[in-house]
Amino acid sequence: MNLSELEVIASELIEQEKMLDQIDSELEFVEGEFKQQPKRTGRDKKFYSLIGIEWKDSGELSQRRAALRDDKRKVQQIVDEARDKLVKGFSSGELVVPLDPDPVREEEGHLFKYRANASYPKAVQELASLLGMSVPLRIDEVEISPDRIRATESDPYLAKEEVVNAFDKIRKTVALKLRGSRRSQF
Repeated sequence: MNLSELEVIASELIEQEKMLDQIDSELEFVEGEFKQQPKRTGRDKKFYSLIGIEWKDSGELSQRRAALRDDKRKVQQIVDEARDKLVKGFSSGELVVPLDPDPVREEEGHLFKYRANASYPKAVQELASLLGMSVPLRIDEVEISPDRIRATESDPYLAKEEVVNAFDKIRKTVALKLRGSRRSQF
């Protein structure tokens, strides 16, 4: 799996998480209305009877609540699947990070740009989230940003080695998280 694919998955994950937040918010409102229903029923039913309008019971509210719960379950499943794909992608030994092969010397270190001036803000953000870190990620002497990777080593070959070692640590850490989450499911 390559970083471009993980960027697409991360984008989908972020969108689905936003949708899940909206559903949660609406469900919370409906639950509040549902709890208030018994208090209103007696008074409102009499009032509506007095003014000659048919009283609507809580059936409509119950249907809305059931639909929201179903939507939440479906979106949560999509979020979980996307998160699993990200974890598997970042923990894969076959992760491809499309960097230009020749780093640019910068101050005391070397700067690696992504090929075609690509940027991976969502993938890097989700990786940071998985690792419990913030962007830019700092793994030993390597700084990983959405648009570049910087190694502090002044020798280009050693800088490349630092980048490889940083991604190896990332892979191992995410793989441990994957194993831990599988154990907690049983």
